[in-house]
Amino acid sequence: MDVRKLTAKVLTFGLLHFSIVAGGTRLQAAPPSNEVKQRVEQFGVGTELKLKLAGGDSVRGQVQSIGPDSFLFVPKEDSTPREIAFSELEKVRYPKRGYKADTAPDPAAAKRMVVQLGVGEHIMVKVSPTEKVRGHIRAINDDHFLVQPDGQTANLSVPYNSVWKVNKNLSFGATVAIVVGIAAAVVLILVLSGEDDIDVLPN
Repeated sequence: MDVRKLTAKVLTFGLLHFSIVAGGTRLQAAPPSNEVKQRVEQFGVGTELKLKLAGGDSVRGQVQSIGPDSFLFVPKEDSTPREIAFSELEKVRYPKRGYKADTAPDPAAAKRMVVQLGVGEHIMVKVSPTEKVRGHIRAINDDHFLVQPDGQTANLSVPYNSVWKVNKNLSFGATVAIVVGIAAAVVLILVLSGEDDIDVLPN
């Protein structure tokens, strides 16, 4: 077998493997309706959310009010309030990638980001303008959340009004996997692009 083709196959397999490792650090199944309801309640009135309904439709807008079995949602498209039953929801997403305070912490915004990240996520949180903590979210409460710092067994209670920044933090293994995957992709491209550069000797 041609050495270049063999190398390309090996690198393709490696890239696929590392992509699965990096992207599979936190797989989640769609939560049942009671968990979806809890998430909407935790996000709270006034939160802009992106919803995926059981029928397949997606809608983005703002939560206007929350009831026991449904909530009022104002879509961006027409601004007409729409009542959505919790049983209709398939996914609830807060469409922001992270939270960072400007001049002072915003407890509501910090909580929304923590709820979006979810229990079990590995995060980086700034609990003061200078102090950072990396660890896993263990519980989400009304006025604070619990983080288990890396290398520790005890949980740290973090009030939302002390959060200056919070976002997802890749584990060391996932970071290495991404770096190796990128390197494999570069080598693969170089190998494949060189196949057409073979010199043909004259007879």
